[in-house]
Amino acid sequence: MDGRTRFARAVVDLLAEAVEGLERGHAPAITLANGMRDALQAETSSYGWIDIPSQQGELRTWPDIPDVALMLQATGAVPRTHPVLGYWLDGYTDVAVVSSLVTDWSEWRNSEAYSLLKRGVGCTETGGIRLRDPHHTIRMIGVARARNFTPEEVQFIDDLNRPAVALCAHADWLRAVDEQGPSGTGVRQSAADAGLTTREFQVLQQLATGLAASSIAARLSISTRTVHRHLTNVYAKLGTHDRLTTVMVAQQSGLLLTETRVAHPPGPATASVSRPESR
Repeated sequence: MDGRTRFARAVVDLLAEAVEGLERGHAPAITLANGMRDALQAETSSYGWIDIPSQQGELRTWPDIPDVALMLQATGAVPRTHPVLGYWLDGYTDVAVVSSLVTDWSEWRNSEAYSLLKRGVGCTETGGIRLRDPHHTIRMIGVARARNFTPEEVQFIDDLNRPAVALCAHADWLRAVDEQGPSGTGVRQSAADAGLTTREFQVLQQLATGLAASSIAARLSISTRTVHRHLTNVYAKLGTHDRLTTVMVAQQSGLLLTETRVAHPPGPATASVSRPESR
């Protein structure tokens, strides 16, 4: 099996693992970060966010690394010294890899970000995926290792990029639904206005989480056949014919219990820093 085929299969397997983990309540950002580390034979994987204006942030690494709080604080103070963060701060959202972004290697090796990575992680080649986050400047998952990534490995990260971003955004939405609870008076009224029965409304909420009909049936204690019957009714009332379109129409029509707040997944090896206030 050539490298391109191997990495293409790794993308499929990793996304499947993240989806299965999501159904069990596991944060896909963590699954994806650690899966990237394994596939790329990297030394470290990480998940974190940083808010440049306030210079606050959080970084979680697997395995644990020394001086993680110092690294985050120093990087937050001068984010543009790190090629990846600087690239994203310039407005780009695609995959970023240090070795593909550095143009002046002498300047990079003499930078504070290089020294911090060398001391804290033991290596300076890093690559990452920027996740959506309405509240922080940058949220990302990434990996670090000593060897530069090959073109095939960069393509692997790139192939993983869009589905990873979408899956993590979906996980954010699910967390918001769980925290919002079952009330949602306005949403339920919209569902009633659309002609949905209470059970159809419940099936629609479960459909939006990505569950299969059998899983929806188990959660609602009804048969799979009954789930399909309710879905047929939902499709007819919303004028749709498939799952994806139905969820999109439901979101646009205010029929789903949701909010925009992003929740960050739990995990080990955590460091949070805030810049001290000036006196």
